[in-house]
Amino acid sequence: ARDGAVCAAAAVDTGRWELVLFSLWAQETQRAPGADGEVFRVLHLSAPGRARLPRGRQW
Repeated sequence: ARDGAVCAAAAVDTGRWELVLFSLWAQETQRAPGADGEVFRVLHLSAPGRARLPRGRQW
């Protein structure tokens, strides 16, 4: 729900039983305020049908 945020997801790494959080931002220089961790640059993102997905939490 923040300007520039494209999507966010949470997953469990069952190899180490850790919660892993991902966020995808529209611009390289953007990131969640106060966030730490590694930053990766995504060179291409394909999202066919993305416009048909409902917004917000689905659970």
